[in-house]
Amino acid sequence: MRDPITPRELLEPLEPRTHLTATFFAGVGMAFAPNDFNGVGVDVFTVEGDIDNETGTASGDVFKARSGGRDFDQRLRYDRVFYLNDGRQERDDAEGFNDFYDNDEGEVNGAQFLSSRGFGAGWWLGDLNARAQELELMVELGDDVRDRDIEGSYRFTLIGIDLAADNFVSGSGRLDIDDERVRWSPTFGVAPTDADLVSVNDFGIGLTDEDEWFYLSRDQNTVLFADMDTNDDLIYFGFGVRTDTSVAFDDLVGGYNTAWGYVERDARSLGAPENILFEQTYLDLEQDGDYKLYDLDDWDSGIRDEPIEIGFWSVSSGRVTLEIRDTDTERTLYVGEDGNVLLGAAVEAPGPDSAILGIATEAFPPNPLDPVERSVISVPARNDLGREAVYELDDEGEWTQSDLELLTGGPSITGDVVAWIDTKDGLTYAAGVTAEGVALFTRDRFGEWSFTNLTSDLAGDAITRSLDLMIDPRGNAHLVGLGTDGDVLRYFQTGLGEEGSWVWNAQNISEDDLEPNDVETPPFEGELVAFATSWGALNVVGLDADGTIWSVWWAPTLLDWTASDLTTAYGADPLEGGLTVFLTSWSGINIAGIDADGDLRVSWWVPSFGGDWAQTNLTDDLNGPSLAVDSVTSLVSSWDGLTIAGVNTATNEVVTYWWAPALQGTGWRLASLSDATPAGTPNLVTELQGLAGDDASLNVFGYDAAGDFYRYYWQSDFAGVWMAENLIELAEPVTSS
Repeated sequence: MRDPITPRELLEPLEPRTHLTATFFAGVGMAFAPNDFNGVGVDVFTVEGDIDNETGTASGDVFKARSGGRDFDQRLRYDRVFYLNDGRQERDDAEGFNDFYDNDEGEVNGAQFLSSRGFGAGWWLGDLNARAQELELMVELGDDVRDRDIEGSYRFTLIGIDLAADNFVSGSGRLDIDDERVRWSPTFGVAPTDADLVSVNDFGIGLTDEDEWFYLSRDQNTVLFADMDTNDDLIYFGFGVRTDTSVAFDDLVGGYNTAWGYVERDARSLGAPENILFEQTYLDLEQDGDYKLYDLDDWDSGIRDEPIEIGFWSVSSGRVTLEIRDTDTERTLYVGEDGNVLLGAAVEAPGPDSAILGIATEAFPPNPLDPVERSVISVPARNDLGREAVYELDDEGEWTQSDLELLTGGPSITGDVVAWIDTKDGLTYAAGVTAEGVALFTRDRFGEWSFTNLTSDLAGDAITRSLDLMIDPRGNAHLVGLGTDGDVLRYFQTGLGEEGSWVWNAQNISEDDLEPNDVETPPFEGELVAFATSWGALNVVGLDADGTIWSVWWAPTLLDWTASDLTTAYGADPLEGGLTVFLTSWSGINIAGIDADGDLRVSWWVPSFGGDWAQTNLTDDLNGPSLAVDSVTSLVSSWDGLTIAGVNTATNEVVTYWWAPALQGTGWRLASLSDATPAGTPNLVTELQGLAGDDASLNVFGYDAAGDFYRYYWQSDFAGVWMAENLIELAEPVTSS
């Protein structure tokens, strides 16, 4: 084997700072476009680049198959990747090899691919009404790969072009790689000729003497490949997986974001004797042995009653068979060793066998049944009996109030309580601090409440104060708080269990991560605030007795949690309390609090700051009033409107500092919500909660001087006026069935 290759395009960005925060990735793909034809009108390409784990920003190069081997074609057409809760990915701009999908006619979609996020391999598809399409397969790369790591046996699938015949071809079968040779053994369709493996570099990028490029995934379960020399009779792209022959049926139940590549025999799409067609679907492998295949756009839109294909599924020796109902046709897929990538190999029907390219990436987490009763707002508060309850607004505009202790028979909540609508299943959940541990309350899809004690179930340490909630980019809930000795504790969802409920785990962050690394747990005083960024960083912030902001945090680039003194980091003034955090779509982090003078200060960070933070005194900037230390809350609207609310210490009015994109360049504004609500509306004097509802409403909740629970709210058709309602009087109590 010759000296390892070191593509300049991949290695040049590896400055020391970038290397610490970057995830390196590769892609292989095929594209065709109108007015951009080369022979049969198709380009095979490869991509090499990096993604910053903290911001999602991406950079890299695209290479095109040419005579004599690949050549540089262009820089990436997108500069950022967003990760969605359902396992999909989006690009900004929404482009790939071609640059015209980001318009009214085009559509794009993708499945996540970073093994550091739990995905073995993914894909991205661009479609312009089937007149122009592209499909790119993607993996995260390692950075300390040995030659022998790529060796082994894989199942493969590919689509290529027979340049001599001007036809598209497909193939699937077995791929064997040793220290000298790459050997192809087709089961269906065609396969390339065997080739010499001449190089593998430290990133798992291999090259053969036929100018075939191989990319080994970081978890070493998947290999991408592309032939980049148009002088060959066959150029192609595809991927292979090491298969798991022991996988069980229950291990595969769930949903998969799936891309397919077909060689079309009827020439319905492109007008050549044999053509390609790429499509995106959602594959739902059900527990009862049925499967459904949906158009992915339909699935994303919540359409569940129009599957494009239904049938029965089974698994044997790592091979998944989909029997299409009322036909003699089967789809064959193979399970990768990582368990969350399936390789689609063939569609078998009466007549010639047909190889296909298929990649199914498990959607994390799967999508359970939609609830019968869906809420658009869920907020915790005390009811008229003084017990903790969850107030919910349904999609018909009706409020209900659920007394958690009464409806579940669970223990009394003696400390903080949180409530949320889970984006993964649409159900309402609540958690609270009790004398017996952390109580988890669940309202099922039929509206019935149940209770479990997470502390006793998981043998975890008990959170005794400062309970808060954060939702990570996958949609998983994390409950964080402090134990009796000040340890930072976490209870968190890890996936879907066998009974269809979410699996939870427990962690003592202080004992498990901070102490072993000689990091002291901050001496938190008062309430904690927890939040997760769009790039997967988890954060717990709070104040010590001196008013210093401390953050206990973890990011995908770290093995363990750590702690940082943010106040010292940006040289800011200490705060008295009232911490609230709001995040922006441009990856900004904003931590607001009150100083000793009652001034509202916002400590903020954006990616362009690097490791630096800034602090702004909004009270000084807008000549605003002093705010009560423990009254501050915040919310962010779906259109990136930012609102911070608090109680004026002199007048007891609720005032807001707010900003909207329309104010770009003109700064923040100050307003009184008490003035904006109808005459006679009582002031909210304590425990404010800001919330942007799923119905696009803006809400500030709190108690008046008499202890009644009120909602101030605004919607786009209110023409600047805020409304108010007493939820103690309005919400209908939920009764047990």
